[in-house]
Amino acid sequence: MTRRYTKAGLLMLVLALGGISVIIVTDRPEKQNTGQSAVTNQIRALSISHLVCEFLSKQDDARSIDELASHLSEVFSSKTPQPSPEHKIGRCDKKLNEKEYSLLSTMFITLPLDEAYLELLKHFNLEAKSVSELVKALGNSVASSFDIYYTDDKKQLLGFSVEKDDKRIYVVVNFSYDMHDLPLPLGFMASTKIKLWKSDSGEVNEFVTQGPLSIDLLSTAVIIVD
Repeated sequence: MTRRYTKAGLLMLVLALGGISVIIVTDRPEKQNTGQSAVTNQIRALSISHLVCEFLSKQDDARSIDELASHLSEVFSSKTPQPSPEHKIGRCDKKLNEKEYSLLSTMFITLPLDEAYLELLKHFNLEAKSVSELVKALGNSVASSFDIYYTDDKKQLLGFSVEKDDKRIYVVVNFSYDMHDLPLPLGFMASTKIKLWKSDSGEVNEFVTQGPLSIDLLSTAVIIVD
């Protein structure tokens, strides 16, 4: 099932009861606490890592993008997130292939952790040049929002947005083994100047969009609009 959300901030809660999904939407996202402590940051990083590792450990047909999105929203809507079960950042019980590990790594980097998150990059094995280009483009200011705007269980696509100062950052994660069109939020202008980073290329490119964009299999795409 495909779900596309408006660009306005929202938080999503999916309750799976007898195969029925219930979506609860709020008008605006809860703003992130700019005074996040290093401890809170670490807990959130552990939670992200644990959630994505659990997701990747399941068979393809058992993976629920809606459920993953719901859990991620809960992590960032909570001022005091609960620690995950004993789990090391970036370490999954299931052995990940290179593409899957890259997914976990890039997803963690682009989620709205505070400045201290840079210290956590040491847990990941992405190439230094690729990481430095992305970090420079993202900036290290505190993110003020985290919104899910797109989920598609069939295509295994997750889209979320992060707001930092005057930047809006859109992140699309493709958990499937197929290439897809890159989903953008409703209201996104067809001709927009963007910076685009893709995990499969590791480079930041700046250009004006002229048509549909694509995302490669098992990869992350980051779109930055200043």
